[in-house]
Amino acid sequence: MQEKHKSIVMESIRILHLDPDRLMSSLLQDYLTRQQNNPHDEVANTSTRPAYLLKGVSSGEEALILLARDPYDIVLLEITLPKMSGHSAIKAIRSSFPDVKVLVLSQSNNINLVNRCIQLGAFGFVSKNNTYERLHVVLDIVASGTPYFEGNSQMLVLQENMKRGHGSLLSAVDLELLVCLHKGMSRIQLARHLRLADRTIDAHILGLQKKLGVGSRIELAVYAERHKLV
Repeated sequence: MQEKHKSIVMESIRILHLDPDRLMSSLLQDYLTRQQNNPHDEVANTSTRPAYLLKGVSSGEEALILLARDPYDIVLLEITLPKMSGHSAIKAIRSSFPDVKVLVLSQSNNINLVNRCIQLGAFGFVSKNNTYERLHVVLDIVASGTPYFEGNSQMLVLQENMKRGHGSLLSAVDLELLVCLHKGMSRIQLARHLRLADRTIDAHILGLQKKLGVGSRIELAVYAERHKLV
């Protein structure tokens, strides 16, 4: 299973950052570069983390022009935009470029806003209030093909797109953990990648096994593949 993952590791994640504040794109690129070169990040040291290539634009119209010209994997979209609204931008991007994943950033996590973004085809939704210190993790998850919806929005995506066949909802940490286990990460790698203590990782794994009714880490990895989380 680990060999399968190695064959599809992305060398880079091409990100189009859509935000009316151009300074934010510069700050995000600096942050992602630091994460890529972080000597304390075991995942990056083992070359399983791709490089982050980020380009900033300030309007939906400009984003559509660049998407037609250059290939991108993810559009990181601030929902509050001038002229073309964030909702209109999501709809236009998904209509013209269906392979591009739209990850929405918002100051608000209002349930109606999240639901509307999901209906328009957003692949993920995160709050700007607590995202930036873990944004590289979110980008890795989304680029791998797994939707990422933070907090209460996780309930909506499960209702709309990801029926599991069990009664418990998976949290954002649960989803991250499943993806990482499928990649074959060790206990130490999991702790450093998710920035959690070793004992916390053990507790999360045990809780996830009980939630999904499986008895081992291998079964969790199989579950992630069977339910198309990877």
